[in-house]
Amino acid sequence: MKRKLKALAYQVLTYEPLLAHLRRRAGAGQIAVLMYHEIAEDDLNIESWSVVRRNDFLRQIDLLRSSYELLSLDEALQRVSGPPVGRRPGAVLTFDDGNRGHAEVLLPIIERERIPITLYIATGHIEQQRCYWFDRVVNALQVPGPIELDLSAEGLGRYIINQSDGPGAWGPISCLLEDLKALPAERCETLSDLIEERAARMGEGKAKVAPLTIEGVRSLAASDMVTIGAHTHGHELLTQVSAQTASETVLKSRELLQRWCGKQVRHFAYPSGRTDDASCKLVERLGFASAVTTKFGYLCADTPRFQIPRIGIGRYETPETFKFRLAWARSLSALQERRWAQSKAASPMSG
Repeated sequence: MKRKLKALAYQVLTYEPLLAHLRRRAGAGQIAVLMYHEIAEDDLNIESWSVVRRNDFLRQIDLLRSSYELLSLDEALQRVSGPPVGRRPGAVLTFDDGNRGHAEVLLPIIERERIPITLYIATGHIEQQRCYWFDRVVNALQVPGPIELDLSAEGLGRYIINQSDGPGAWGPISCLLEDLKALPAERCETLSDLIEERAARMGEGKAKVAPLTIEGVRSLAASDMVTIGAHTHGHELLTQVSAQTASETVLKSRELLQRWCGKQVRHFAYPSGRTDDASCKLVERLGFASAVTTKFGYLCADTPRFQIPRIGIGRYETPETFKFRLAWARSLSALQERRWAQSKAASPMSG
């Protein structure tokens, strides 16, 4: 019954005349900034919200083009800085981290379809050719059958992974990642090693996410459809490190990208969207033109340029949920704020 009611709610809230009314009210002064991570071939067998199938992405592009004007980030910022131009709301496509699929799968699509994108690249995993701890955890858990991770001795909980497919498989992995993110970076690395060791006993894993190469970064930067942005060097959460460390990792990311690409890097994405007043001021002081978060919402004339919200898009979207996220991002923002507040209040690590 609950599933049927949910499906009915999506059907009502994505009724096309209603969506058309919302888009008319928004007009050209409202920009939907979409947040993706990896794009992979359809046959990549992986349970990870951040890995979107190629054909799902193409269908989403078709849905966007039917109702939105696809803009580069710079075009969007220019549009909201002046009088509204045009009748349709705009949409900006952004991609985080810098994984292999960006060069191998995404780049041919955007060049053929002439779709402008912004790619926020964290440089450490590219330089070292070693995945960050969160991708190593996800990769390790792509095992053939269910796996129990009892991390209570490590101050976490007990997680049952791979009991089902699809969103049901991703839920426990997502909970584990969120619990790990509350820990210091050194602990995340240590626990990732432990999880990899335990998961390896289950047998060879399925498909894995891999970082871009430097040559892959250069090939992306050479496209006139791609704007390169910085995303720190080690994917550090700026709210969890010292001001000096935050400054160093942001600057190192930008310096490496500019050296690899031969272009100025003017835009930034906060890792995991974690930001506060200090990190916003830091990014602005370092000379960036904008910075994006993971908070739901739209880019409008009054949006702070260093707290730009985005609409997260993942592997398990249906056409209905995709349209729902685009149309109701403001309502989702309020829900997200309440959940974050409840999570913080309930967490033994908060405060």
